[in-house]
Amino acid sequence: MKLSLVGLVALLAAASTATPLASPIEGSVDASAERWQCRIGGWGGSSTLKETHYQFNKKFGNPRLTMAGHQCYVVKCYQHYFGICNSISYTRKEPSGRRNDAGKAFIDSKGSACTYKAEYAMAYVFAKSSELSLRIELLPAYLPPKPQIAPLNLMEIRISIAGVKRAAFLIARSALRRGSDLGMDTVSRGTIKCTASTVFIISLSLLKLSADSSLVLALDRPAHTAAITSAISGLFLVIFGLLVASPSRDPDADEHDDSILLSDSLLYSPSDPSKAIEKLRKLTSAQTRKASRIIRLAICALALRIEVSRHILHNAECLKPAFFALTPLLLSIYSYWANRRANRANNTQGFDDNAKRSLASTFPILLLITSAFLTSSMSNGWKSTYICPLTGASALFTTLLQILGLVLDTIILIAFSELGRQRTRRSDGRRVQTTVLWGFVLIGVSAIWLLAAFPIYFILPKQRQSLLQFSLPYIGSVMKLTLLFTCVCVSASYIVTQIGILGISFLVSFTFTCISQLSHLWTAFQAFPVIPVFTAGFSIILLHVSGYWYWRSSTVTDQDRKKQSQPRSWIRLIFLALLGLSFVLLVTAKNETPRHPIDTLISRAKTNFGQWVASAKSSQNLQEAVAEYQRRYKQHPPPGFDLWYKYATERSSAVIDDYDQIYEDLLPFRALSPRTLRELTNAMASHPSNYMATVSVRGGTTEIQGSIIPTHRWMVEGVAKMINPFSQFLPDMDLAFNLNDECRVAVPWEKINTLHDSAKSHIRPGTDKLIGSWSENRASTWELSESAKKGADQLFTDASFQQVYGLVGRSVCPPSSMAKTSFMWDKRNVCLNCASPHSLEQFLSDWTLASDICHQPDLSSLSGFYLSPSAFRVSQSLLPVFSQSKVSGFNDILYPSSWNYIDKVIYRPTDQHPDAPYSEKESTLFWRGTTSEGYSSSGQWKGMARQRIVHLANNHTSNPVSILLPSSSSSSSKKNPTSYKYTNIPASKIPEALDLQTSIYLAGQIARCSLSDCSSQKKEFRLGPSTNFQEHWKYRFLMDADGAGFSGRFLPFLQSRSLPFRTGLFRQWLDSRLTAWHHFVPIDIRLHGLWSTLAYFSGAREAVLPDSNAAGPIPDTNKDNKRNGDGNGNKAGDDAKQKPPPSRMMLARRNSENNNAQNDNKKKNNNNNNNNNNNKNNQKTLMEPHTREGELIAEEGRKWAEKALRKEDMEIYMFRLLLEWGRLTDDKRDQLGFQQTRLTVSMRGKE
Repeated sequence: MKLSLVGLVALLAAASTATPLASPIEGSVDASAERWQCRIGGWGGSSTLKETHYQFNKKFGNPRLTMAGHQCYVVKCYQHYFGICNSISYTRKEPSGRRNDAGKAFIDSKGSACTYKAEYAMAYVFAKSSELSLRIELLPAYLPPKPQIAPLNLMEIRISIAGVKRAAFLIARSALRRGSDLGMDTVSRGTIKCTASTVFIISLSLLKLSADSSLVLALDRPAHTAAITSAISGLFLVIFGLLVASPSRDPDADEHDDSILLSDSLLYSPSDPSKAIEKLRKLTSAQTRKASRIIRLAICALALRIEVSRHILHNAECLKPAFFALTPLLLSIYSYWANRRANRANNTQGFDDNAKRSLASTFPILLLITSAFLTSSMSNGWKSTYICPLTGASALFTTLLQILGLVLDTIILIAFSELGRQRTRRSDGRRVQTTVLWGFVLIGVSAIWLLAAFPIYFILPKQRQSLLQFSLPYIGSVMKLTLLFTCVCVSASYIVTQIGILGISFLVSFTFTCISQLSHLWTAFQAFPVIPVFTAGFSIILLHVSGYWYWRSSTVTDQDRKKQSQPRSWIRLIFLALLGLSFVLLVTAKNETPRHPIDTLISRAKTNFGQWVASAKSSQNLQEAVAEYQRRYKQHPPPGFDLWYKYATERSSAVIDDYDQIYEDLLPFRALSPRTLRELTNAMASHPSNYMATVSVRGGTTEIQGSIIPTHRWMVEGVAKMINPFSQFLPDMDLAFNLNDECRVAVPWEKINTLHDSAKSHIRPGTDKLIGSWSENRASTWELSESAKKGADQLFTDASFQQVYGLVGRSVCPPSSMAKTSFMWDKRNVCLNCASPHSLEQFLSDWTLASDICHQPDLSSLSGFYLSPSAFRVSQSLLPVFSQSKVSGFNDILYPSSWNYIDKVIYRPTDQHPDAPYSEKESTLFWRGTTSEGYSSSGQWKGMARQRIVHLANNHTSNPVSILLPSSSSSSSKKNPTSYKYTNIPASKIPEALDLQTSIYLAGQIARCSLSDCSSQKKEFRLGPSTNFQEHWKYRFLMDADGAGFSGRFLPFLQSRSLPFRTGLFRQWLDSRLTAWHHFVPIDIRLHGLWSTLAYFSGAREAVLPDSNAAGPIPDTNKDNKRNGDGNGNKAGDDAKQKPPPSRMMLARRNSENNNAQNDNKKKNNNNNNNNNNNKNNQKTLMEPHTREGELIAEEGRKWAEKALRKEDMEIYMFRLLLEWGRLTDDKRDQLGFQQTRLTVSMRGKE
């Protein structure tokens, strides 16, 4: 076979621009000769042609033909001739025999200069001949749409037809896919690259900020969010890819990827051009199948990654931080392996450029990983107390899931990268864009999750609502997340052609780490949380060095180039700006506070309580009490108010005017008619499944409903006993009391607001037609109608053992609240944004606001009530339920608890269990309790407050604890330090560091849990013995926490000389009369400030060994014998069979206490004092105990409890509550009120 070189040139010219021949060809090469290694196999035709290209250039240098802006030469390979041309727009000058040696210069119109190579995207040209003309047939699948081919006149050209039939030519592709313009100017490419990079970084930053805030509502339902986001983003990417031109590839970034779409099968194409075309079509099909396989792999990997992420979010408390930074390292390893494999396939010796680049990028990646892990340690000062169990496999399982997720991330990125490299084309010849292929992957993932939802929908009917019901805030959060994710994908499809998938991964990790650093530094404007300066500074330096190093190395071209590209100054400025901003934030961080926050809170509480007491009893007589009532509540007092006033004053009530709690509880019921209230009351108690009981008042006598659960009858009897002293002054009425510990009524915010507005419109302060007596025949109006009785069993919904927060908890909050717009997924760290509204640094400053869940979505996982209550029958309609306690937002009517009224627990010190003065008590935080907070079946116990308290005190984890201590720069006097600073101390080191003593254990048996959860808790917690309740008075600090409802021990704690530490969400009637930091010490339910609070009152001492030659801390084994009894607040011999292990918090205990626990209190106190003095000689004092402040709070609480929280005060509160309830249920309630004329007679009668 012979081929006329003139004919070949003519064909090429016609196929491209029909430009006449510029110069004759000077050389060709038979690449099928042995020396040219034109071989079959390897990486296919692409590699074959690449090798041929290289061998030709090595022998001949520059291509021998310049035509129409092309640099072309002829290659003969296995009896096939190929015309190989560099790009029209750019090529590289190759005088040394190796490609891409020269700098950059644009080609002029005559093609006299050629200096910059673009990648290849070839089109195959086949020729058919006739007698006098030659028609060029271009394969449609590989050409831009509607190619314009100039006809060729053979009158001017002589050509061997036999050679033409077997010739194929490669035409350089244009830089723009859709137009005839064969180039894109440098300015346009740079603009697109800059814009895409900016969008990518901004979108990533916003995503990271959302994740760092831990308040992304979309993550409340991760599977739903993933399916919706994948579907919407995938559709957008497909549409975007079909409408917008594909991004231009940057030759700098991809200069080593000379992928030329040529298969080995074409090297053996027969003489019949139609069969050659058929083989090319088969090639197209093969490429499509390859892309399809990659897409399927990506879909499976991404779907599995979503499921892994869902499990990780469920166990977020055990997450290891900064795993994302390991992804670039895995990609770098893969890139190195892939390049070495390609080299072996091509028989290339030594390292190629890609392999060297992969190896060089490892060093900045390692610096980035180090910086990421150091950055994550900056949040050690605010670790959550949510339990990551020390026993069991939870932590290991979560870590393995993270490793699996890391591998899947790597696979997904590689698959996406390969899709971006595919040259898959559609039937019209246009290339399928990267965004289209990525979109197919996301749509496929969404389809998988949709298919998985179908069985759940039909098999589990109870799950249908959760599958299909979406709130507007959730939809809004998902749409924001989808928008950001779509922007990331689109921008990534552009810049991946510039920096490769490894560069994308590095940029993601760099951005995430940088945002985390800035976020941590931004929180350091207050003393809490503390940022370790050295760690922060070192991580900042490493981050910016790694980023600049990686970017600098990525801009350096091959070693064969004559010069390296220089970094652009604006990128240098960006690095310097970020570095400067980080250090400015670090330097301006507030590390110290001049005054201890507790001092501020105690002073503020004293002032606030004084003002409240003055307003709570400002009335000096009945007339003033009536006037104050009208001023406060904009209505007249109810009938019988004078009798109540007399009853209260005769019993020396400390509160006459402030009954805001009653007003707030009853206000929404004003919107319901009296008849409705009466029917609802009796309907609730008519069905036993409602767990309600009725107390009736008839003719001045209380009656108890007969059919009451025996275990709860004491509660109703206590209520009746409380009402009896004043029942003669009450109108006939029925009262429905909640038999469960949990509150029952949670009316959605929108509905309760409407009821409030309606109720306020019904309140009429005027005196026209005022009636001062109750309606007659009230008893008959309380009879239950048949219609109301029929629906009695449907008034409440059983939500026991379910997550209350999602069902009804957040429904009581306004639409704009964090509870409805956010979801706290990160259980590792304290939600600082949630705690800040009611906190002063670590310490709780607003006890009332602290129970409001609306700004604290993290409470959904920190309270047994919200996690999984044991007995919870709830109504979201307004029902008149009287409950002993409730959480914020619920609409139960509070009344004084029978538990305290009938002395179920009582403060009654004895000679055996005396209540010594505060300063003579053991400086130990004491608590005993059971797992009664909620029911645990799926690990809910890890978030319950009681379990967290025990775990915090005894099962020290590796998590550091932030404790406020006098700073080293403070005054040398520990009694009056001039500044304080938070110090991060490992929890396991607290005994040696601070000598804080606790005796906190679960007593009895683990209960209210499934078999697996009970077993897990038994392994995690070693139980303590049940103690005599009166033994509490032995200890200086008493911990109190909620159970299933309120804690019944709090009132006795207040009555003692000990200092109560109180945490919880349930509020009782007495909370409106107490002031935190004046009557008790409030502890945030997160418990993150517990150690700092205990250190303030107990003092902090650093243990020092008496033997200077001894090394290390005092061993824990010595602690067992250093205190009287069993070491857990129990006397020797009490419950010896249930003796718990010694608390690890008890370090350097008293060394010589008397072993006889029956000694009188005076001898015991003398021994304690002597031992304390001996102990102090061996300890370095870090902070003196604030004994005076602690004793003041304990004494104020005790005095106030004796004055305002007596049984008489319970009766007074109940009396006034029932008068208000009597008016609400009277048909003439709008006219009822205490009359002025009756006021005068009443006062004269009293005189």
